[in-house]
Amino acid sequence: MREIPFSPEMMATLGLVAGLDGRELEGNSNSGYVNTLREALPKAMEELTDRQREVAILYYWEQMTQEEIAVRLKLTQPTVNEHLNRAINNLRENIEKHL
Repeated sequence: MREIPFSPEMMATLGLVAGLDGRELEGNSNSGYVNTLREALPKAMEELTDRQREVAILYYWEQMTQEEIAVRLKLTQPTVNEHLNRAINNLRENIEKHL
């Protein structure tokens, strides 16, 4: 699997998507939390299925719409939506497990 760049913005986005407590991820007061999240997110992403990871990367990193992803992957938009929802639910569980 290729290295996934986790910028502070991406960590904040995925953290919020995964239902974390919404704490600001920048600043000195919570650098330990940021470091923990930085370690947890790649581990959580690795636990997704290949398709869930692919859809999440295209949606969150490449900022593609579900329709664009469907065309690229030759899937229907509802199927892309299903993979994305499962990815979000699995990320939520996996991030919590690694925090």
